[in-house]
Amino acid sequence: MKNRFFGMGVLVLALAFGMMAAGCDDGNGNGGGVNYLDTMGLSTADPNAAALLIGDITLAQFNQVKGLLSGFQGWSTFDGDLNLIWTGRTQSQVDIAISTLEGFAWSSSKSWGYDFDPSEQSVGGYYIPAGTLWIYFY
Repeated sequence: MKNRFFGMGVLVLALAFGMMAAGCDDGNGNGGGVNYLDTMGLSTADPNAAALLIGDITLAQFNQVKGLLSGFQGWSTFDGDLNLIWTGRTQSQVDIAISTLEGFAWSSSKSWGYDFDPSEQSVGGYYIPAGTLWIYFY
């Protein structure tokens, strides 16, 4: 009888620890935070002339960049740049896309950069999903 209670106690402790470790997760892997991309006002429509002027690119160039990868979430003129965002990408996919972008004849005359987060980033109640690629023209 004593061994049975000990075994049950171990099981209860393991269950309690497991619930503490995962209890705040809402199943999205974000711990209940707000997706930062949702605050950027992303659009999937073609950008207007003012947005293209900010990035100093044409609509045809925008569409070339947009077509580099699947998983395009949209664009925004957030923070004074023309930003294009993809999610769910891998490092190898990003490496190929950036190499292709660097090979476009027009890209060397433009000011652009990129950020890639292979894993989810969280700070201050906000998160950026894993595999987010952010290409920005300024």
